[in-house]
Amino acid sequence: MTRQLSAFFIIAFIASSSFAQEASAPSGLDDVGNSGLLSGNITPFVPEDTITFAGRVNYISSALVMNGASRQINIIDDEGLETIFVVARDATIIGKDGTATVLNWISRNDKVTLEYIVDTHGVKIVKSLKVLAGW
Repeated sequence: MTRQLSAFFIIAFIASSSFAQEASAPSGLDDVGNSGLLSGNITPFVPEDTITFAGRVNYISSALVMNGASRQINIIDDEGLETIFVVARDATIIGKDGTATVLNWISRNDKVTLEYIVDTHGVKIVKSLKVLAGW
């Protein structure tokens, strides 16, 4: 009974915190309810060009990270700096043999190149990832 009650409170807390974040996010509407796009007051977000990054895989998470995205991947560059990315569900993933694959076939220390964009929250979202052969 206590496990069920604890689970209920945890779920209620998670649901209320996600609702609070959603409710407090700016809607982009002015006091009258206009988006401002016609008047030029608000500029819609347009992602920058894709950025290329290379390094070795340090870690791939096993859980989903956020809505519309797949899993988190941590890459260490040649200078030893770790960078965290979120792999988009529609990302193109190419294995060592040059054919399409999935994240489950990528191993720690595999050398990869990836192309990503940065969203409005600063999250680096991978659009394509290629495992380099011979590493």
